[in-house]
Amino acid sequence: METKYGTITAMKKEKGYGFIRPDGAEERKEDLFFHARGVLSPSFHQLKIGERVEYLVREVSKGNEAYDLVVM
Repeated sequence: METKYGTITAMKKEKGYGFIRPDGAEERKEDLFFHARGVLSPSFHQLKIGERVEYLVREVSKGNEAYDLVVM
């Protein structure tokens, strides 16, 4: 699995998910979903919009999802 990099663009902390803009993606439609259970460090509730992250990508029933997310 290849490590990817991007920036957190949105958070729905009360629902436990957010979105990442992968490096090189120009349009919002390319943002990648992540769930609180896929965050390694720091905790999900400590994440902030604009933080740079590294992560892995897996295919799930609704498309692709970031997991093993770590703030850089």
